[in-house]
Amino acid sequence: MQLDQNKLKRQEEAFTKWRNNNGVGVIQASTGFGKTFILILAIQYMNKKFPDRDAIIVVPNLNLQQDW
Repeated sequence: MQLDQNKLKRQEEAFTKWRNNNGVGVIQASTGFGKTFILILAIQYMNKKFPDRDAIIVVPNLNLQQDW
């Protein structure tokens, strides 16, 4: 599998904007953008910043719940 550098760049830009806004905001993107990947980056970032806190993942359907 080959990594899509353009997609990765867009994901990193979205994450950086969120992080630079103190972790406040919503990432709204189309299917296949990589929102899950961005969320994983965000959780890793927050775990380093606040190691004693937990993350709660809220999803709109059972398929996504099973994925997580």
